Amino acid sequence: MDRLGAGTILLAVVAAGLLAGLAVGLFHYVATEPVIEQAIVIEEAAHPEAADEPPVVTRDVQRTGGVVGWVLIGACWALAFGAVYTLVRPRFGGAGTVANAVLAALAAYWLVVLFPFLKYPANPPGVGEPDTLAFREVCLVLFWVLSVGGVLAAAWLDRLVVARRLSGARRWLVVGGAYALYAVVLFVAMPANSDPVEMPARLVATFRALSLVGLTLFWLLLGLAFGLFARGLQRHASPSPR
Repeated sequence: MDRLGAGTILLAVVAAGLLAGLAVGLFHYVATEPVIEQAIVIEEAAHPEAADEPPVVTRDVQRTGGVVGWVLIGACWALAFGAVYTLVRPRFGGAGTVANAVLAALAAYWLVVLFPFLKYPANPPGVGEPDTLAFREVCLVLFWVLSVGGVLAAAWLDRLVVARRLSGARRWLVVGGAYALYAVVLFVAMPANSDPVEMPARLVATFRALSLVGLTLFWLLLGLAFGLFARGLQRHASPSPR
């Protein structure tokens, strides 16, 4: 993939993001929308005065908009991922182009999805007070920043360890142990979401599980499609043998 220019890599990763976003949007349209419908029914039963007001956007438009929104979100996340990939050019041992792209996507998935999700899981409609929305968004963005900052600090520590001629198991023990300690401290130190969850526990758990499945599916498809597109472009860019 080193033979490819930044523009070609970004083109491949954005195409992969559009494809992954479409797949996840259709997944949520089929699997998650029924759960959202249940949550809306429960919320309207608890607040009948709000149910009498006509919706600004109908549910049909919301469902279709969810698919379109995931396509756009996929392109945006892919663009950000591709920009970082182009700058860093990560290498995972002797992994090939496709495996390297998948591993890079899984690393990004941990930093910006799974780790923050464990602290601040997604909630269905009707969970969360409007007055705490800004606080919850600030906490999530701060967690993202500190999560990425932790791996940057681990990379700096790795260079320091290599400079001191530590290698093998000792190198990974020092760097991995330091990052694990940082992750635990970050997880414990960040404030928890204090909003009451008044929905049925089974409904909330189902929604969170489907949300996590969709996010996991997106990053797996993003990495796989990006690797396949990049490998195809790499072969096309390689000079043909005489």
